[in-house]
Amino acid sequence: MIREVAYLSRSRKKREIIKILDKPKTPTQIGKSLKISRSSASQMLLAMEKKKFVKCLNQSDRMARYYQATEKGLKVLKELEEIEK
Repeated sequence: MIREVAYLSRSRKKREIIKILDKPKTPTQIGKSLKISRSSASQMLLAMEKKKFVKCLNQSDRMARYYQATEKGLKVLKELEEIEK
């Protein structure tokens, strides 16, 4: 768990992505919400998907993939927020 918290602590945008993924969103929607490019959002999502912080809900759709935070991602975010208090 320490590695996961450390990973998430290095990027404010990744934390923000997990926070807004309480409902499924596309990289385009995430980019607009966080004022980052769609490609930056996509890169962060792919990295976080490998860590199992987020999951792609429709992998076969290459045009509009929807992502949502996982239980693990929410748990690590909560742990990080507790540490930062």
